[in-house]
Amino acid sequence: MKTLHNNPPKNDIYSINFGIEDVWRIGKKIKEYKEGDTLPDTFLFFNTPPQNILNDFKITCKKSYKNEKNEVVDIYFMKKEDGEK
Repeated sequence: MKTLHNNPPKNDIYSINFGIEDVWRIGKKIKEYKEGDTLPDTFLFFNTPPQNILNDFKITCKKSYKNEKNEVVDIYFMKKEDGEK
């Protein structure tokens, strides 16, 4: 997580389940996602994205990090589907 904190991603980060400690670890604001929210064409999702997001966006990359408690944290790089599935 130190690598991520030292080089925070440029894209917005969304999540359903996160704590203030996660924001400190990443070094960037995490926006709370609620079903029905409008999302940008590209963004990151902290922890597993819900199915309604996966219906409209594809995962372009997944990176796993370990925090100081040795817990694995996943960050998904998401991109809007172009209409073809």
